[in-house]
Amino acid sequence: MQVASVIGREFAFRILQTIMGMREELKSHLLNLQGLEFISQKRLFPELEYIFKHALTREVAYNSLLQKHKKAIHKNIGNAIEDLYPSRLEEFYELLAYHYEQAEIHDKAIHYLIHAADRAKTIYANDEAIAFYRKAAKHLDLLPKKEGELHGKWQKIATQLYEGLANTLELTGHHSEAMKAYESALIHISEDDTIWRAYLHRKTGNVWREQRSYEEAQRAYDLAENVLGKEAIESVQEWWQEWIKIQNDRMWLHYWQAEFQQIAELAEKARSAVEQYGTPELRSRFFQGLVIMAQRRDRYVISEETMVHAKACLEAIQESGKPSAIALAKFMQGFSHLWRGELGDAEEYMQAALKLAERIGDVVVQSRCLTYLTILYRKRGQIEEVQRYISRALDVAMEGNMLEYISTAKANLAWVKWYEGNLSGAQKNGRIALEMWQQAPLVYPFKWTALWPLISVAHSQHQVSEAVDHARSLLEPTQQRLPDALTALLEETIESLEGGKTKAAYTYLNQAIELAQELGWF
Repeated sequence: MQVASVIGREFAFRILQTIMGMREELKSHLLNLQGLEFISQKRLFPELEYIFKHALTREVAYNSLLQKHKKAIHKNIGNAIEDLYPSRLEEFYELLAYHYEQAEIHDKAIHYLIHAADRAKTIYANDEAIAFYRKAAKHLDLLPKKEGELHGKWQKIATQLYEGLANTLELTGHHSEAMKAYESALIHISEDDTIWRAYLHRKTGNVWREQRSYEEAQRAYDLAENVLGKEAIESVQEWWQEWIKIQNDRMWLHYWQAEFQQIAELAEKARSAVEQYGTPELRSRFFQGLVIMAQRRDRYVISEETMVHAKACLEAIQESGKPSAIALAKFMQGFSHLWRGELGDAEEYMQAALKLAERIGDVVVQSRCLTYLTILYRKRGQIEEVQRYISRALDVAMEGNMLEYISTAKANLAWVKWYEGNLSGAQKNGRIALEMWQQAPLVYPFKWTALWPLISVAHSQHQVSEAVDHARSLLEPTQQRLPDALTALLEETIESLEGGKTKAAYTYLNQAIELAQELGWF
């Protein structure tokens, strides 16, 4: 056994020595432990394939080389690829990155790792992109530094690297890690690059906003505007476009706090700039702002005008070809149809948005689609679909740490338990949902999803006072407006109990529950 191993090792070395000088058709790629797979796929050099067919033989041969020889081999392979295929390097980004990493040639490793990451990002291979960016960041730390810091072109490269990493992390719902990556990008960026610096502060604000840290988000947006300055000195169009993006992102900040008047003011402030400098994406986001403003103002009673704006939002963004933005616009269209009671159209748009969001790994849009598709199926009374979508919605919401959607999943679970006749389960999950919404800093407008099961449980237990407390919550001005007939019955219930007419209150409450079920509001 030992003799055979030695013979195999010596034979492998002879073959290594033979192919060391080979350059044509990348014969030297045999030295990569993955080389056999490459050769088998390409059917190159069949006379050599048998030599490294056994994994242990390849590994013994490779691991027996001195470290300096390994590095030299990997460097030669990388150089050979660059020399042989200068016009096709895109095909070899990952391979080149690997060889220059092994050769410890840090500048070239960074170059190809970033290219590999960028390419992975364009096809939404997000995990691969994140891994490549992180490897590139490690090599950045190994570059020679002036006074402990990167200098020259490497500052810009570092900023691009960390920006790409941050954008990918944020897309996939890794908010805390994205925040750190944006901060790293800001450390390396030049003070003179005001537009890019403003962009990074704005993106940081968006991360704070998604984490429901609204004061920090507001400060980041303020800082972005301060960095940008009050007027464009150069790059006028780019300056205005970044300024418009800040206003658009501020709109969402106010949306989550139910501040529709502030959204309206921002829209009016940005309107002329959008008309003059707006790209298809910026026009889409402006219409999106008008939609969310009207939704809060009208308490989710969707007007024809709002539908027109939702349609304009989608039409504008489709010109851009940006999948993440298109997915959000499709969701917004479906979301608007949902509250108009147009469930078929709502399902079509939200399913299309969900499919696209899943393909690109957009956790936020996935969570929104799954949450409101669950409510749609609940309105139809499709218990099996509701159960299936609750599970999916909860998983994605927890992945993105989106408290409002975790809460809504619990609220929908309360409805399932009520439907199954499990009143204690309905009460437990309904209360959990309310408590979670209470902890969140946002104003969630669809608390009826938990309140109606809780009202029904209290009614069945003749706890009229508790049911009326829930009814008052339903009628709060920050909550979705109920149909007039349903609102009237709840007001009669409250008035009767306040007047000491408990029996009448119970009767009105019973009528309200029956009407809510009939209208799909339960």
